[in-house]
Amino acid sequence: MPSEFSSNIRQVARELKTIDRATATLVRKAIRVAVADAAQSTTDAIRAEAGRQGLHRAAAATTVKVSFSVRGGGATIATNRRKAPMARPLERGSQGSGGAYNRHPVFGRKVYVNQPTRPYFFGSAKAQEPVSERKLIEAVDEACRLAGWHGF
Repeated sequence: MPSEFSSNIRQVARELKTIDRATATLVRKAIRVAVADAAQSTTDAIRAEAGRQGLHRAAAATTVKVSFSVRGGGATIATNRRKAPMARPLERGSQGSGGAYNRHPVFGRKVYVNQPTRPYFFGSAKAQEPVSERKLIEAVDEACRLAGWHGF
């Protein structure tokens, strides 16, 4: 079920297709900046938790990306898997472990160890969700007003 924010930004994207190009570009630019600023608090909370867990690569690789389309508009916070390849296994754990540990071989031998997980992403994001969603909705509305578009 889409959140109020994603429905709102999808509606804005749909409406912008019907107005003149110059105004639409101005509104899109203002919304991208506003949404990125509003989502920054959640990104900072995730980075801080990753730093507390000792996952410094994951903290540096976590960014916010703003998508502005009719089908999938919104802000996405993700950890780059190429910059932090161990972030996902340490977040979720191995299959069958229930998220308690990550099972892996030691130095390529047939000796396996259970490494405890260090969840940093979903817990921090979930704690910030109500505040961030409200901030994002307000940011989109304010950016539309500042750009001179009175929309839907």
